[in-house]
Amino acid sequence: MELLVTATAAPTAVRPRVAGAFLLLFLIGAETFLLSPLLPAITDALSTNVAAAANATTAYVLVYAVASPLLGSLSDRIGRRTPLLAGAALFLVANLACAAAPHVAVLIAARAVGGLGAALAGPSIWAYLADSAPDPESIGRFMGRGMAFFSSGQVIGIPVGAGIAAAADWRWSFVALAAGTAVAVGVLARAVPRTAPAATPPSVRDGLRVALAPAIAPILVVTLVVQFFSLGTYAYVGQLLHERLGWDTATLGLVGVLVGLGSVAGSLIGGRLTRTGLPAAARIGLWIVVVAAGVVVFALTGSAVPALVALFVWFVGSGGFVTEQQTSLALAAGDRRAAASAWNTSFMHAGTAIGVVVVGAALPAAAVAAAIAGGALALGVTAVSAVRGRP
Repeated sequence: MELLVTATAAPTAVRPRVAGAFLLLFLIGAETFLLSPLLPAITDALSTNVAAAANATTAYVLVYAVASPLLGSLSDRIGRRTPLLAGAALFLVANLACAAAPHVAVLIAARAVGGLGAALAGPSIWAYLADSAPDPESIGRFMGRGMAFFSSGQVIGIPVGAGIAAAADWRWSFVALAAGTAVAVGVLARAVPRTAPAATPPSVRDGLRVALAPAIAPILVVTLVVQFFSLGTYAYVGQLLHERLGWDTATLGLVGVLVGLGSVAGSLIGGRLTRTGLPAAARIGLWIVVVAAGVVVFALTGSAVPALVALFVWFVGSGGFVTEQQTSLALAAGDRRAAASAWNTSFMHAGTAIGVVVVGAALPAAAVAAAIAGGALALGVTAVSAVRGRP
């Protein structure tokens, strides 16, 4: 399967073209952690327990991860418009269903539909941003801004969702997401062209096999390994800070804001770094070193200030890493951009899930810090060998 870089959009009216995509990324990011502060209110309202209500998050992530590679190739086959708008519409309906859910089973089903909508729209958004860049050198900047909006949604989603729930009711948090999605759908409907990609549309089989392409597979392997190490460890940050420093839930919520700000900063820096002429292998290596340094310092410190600085650095590196990965995939995949982005999402979730299991098995052993440090070394070796062939 030949992978070529497709022509990018003309530089006219670029900002209006991508405004809806940025808004939708912000809203998808906001929903990622929205359920967390709402769990107590949801369990009371639906007469259920926390474990059952938390399955709504599992349903969203699981459907997103499984469906994304299956649906990603649609955008490459029929154009960006239909999958993007249909996915956004599903996302909107799912949030309204969450708001109206009379039972926890309905809430879980609605979140699964939301994951399906995100899986349909997500790959198209990243491919559309790459298509909208005025030149190949600008793709990284567009990806960086997209990641910054997504990360900003994650930062703002928790306090805004909790604030709406406190002022009115938890259901209104989902109504607000649906209202924002309706605005995004309206903007996208006006901006996204009806034309299909100029290249010959790939088959569904091509979309599923894109992960095996020589230009794509090494990038996906790096995503798997890094997220195993990074997000797999992050799942236990709250527990470690609580055990070491005695921080309560409210304080840990502020830590989440710090992490999000780091991701935003890294995304914006990463987008600009792609235009410096530094080789892709050097850029990805740099971001991996930053991530590894942050994780290792966090694992080894027992003091508040070094831990917070390490977390911020860790997620600056994470934001830059994801931006670089999306940029590399957009340039390498050509007319298979959406399928490649979908596979990247699945590899990210797979790496995170494996990392959660492995790191969780090491806790609460005192050797966790040493294991993480050893993982950092293995991570560096894996990444360097995987990216040697990048341009």
